Amino acid sequence: MKADREAFRYAPGKWSVREVAGHLGDTERVMAYRLLRIARHDTTPLPGFDENAWMPPRSSISAGSGIWWKNSRLSGLPRSN
Repeated sequence: MKADREAFRYAPGKWSVREVAGHLGDTERVMAYRLLRIARHDTTPLPGFDENAWMPPRSSISAGSGIWWKNSRLSGLPRSN
């Protein structure tokens, strides 16, 4: 995607395309951890997660964020030979 499109917001104050990608990565990380705890029958209460605190509005997200997200997604999938 072209850099000028990554900054697109459909309305003032809404997340940009780049920020949405960052939030997807954050959510992936949090949910993978939660599912791991659930799979291990860990009964410790899970705290809430404020997506806006993880990534303040208009913060910069590195170009590597998409690569991290892709690798994170692939690491949780079974490998086929």
